[in-house]
Amino acid sequence: YQRRVHGIECLRKHIYGHIHTQHDISKLKADAVVMGDTIMANIHGVFSYTVDDDVKHENIVYKRCFDRCFLLRPNKSGTSWPARIANDMLMIRAASDAPLMVPEADVKQKLMSSTGLNDAFATLLLREAGDSYDKAMALFQANQATGAIPAEAFAK
Repeated sequence: YQRRVHGIECLRKHIYGHIHTQHDISKLKADAVVMGDTIMANIHGVFSYTVDDDVKHENIVYKRCFDRCFLLRPNKSGTSWPARIANDMLMIRAASDAPLMVPEADVKQKLMSSTGLNDAFATLLLREAGDSYDKAMALFQANQATGAIPAEAFAK
């Protein structure tokens, strides 16, 4: 426990204390998919930061973007929050207005017309397949054969 407290204090004092961030709220993008009793929420945003005592690059404002993915699951009964965060992943990368995991619209449309999946599930399937139509079709066919695709995955 003491090692953890020391590590957190070291980060706070030597790293986070010298970095000042500002998030651009107008560029936040959010998306969520419900899969049974699990919600996968994705947030994409842009932020800028400066570093104290950065003598090499004085007065430079750095710009980055982030993608954050949460898996929310039902919480135990009797607790004040209806959900708990089962997984939280943060990715920081070069600045871009586009979320990291956005499939190409024409690939998604082709997948939707081929499978009958709705927009949310087609997006999820393409993410699982690395945005490859062929891999997405193979995954779809394998899951359809085992009956693993819920009825709500299909367009009405």
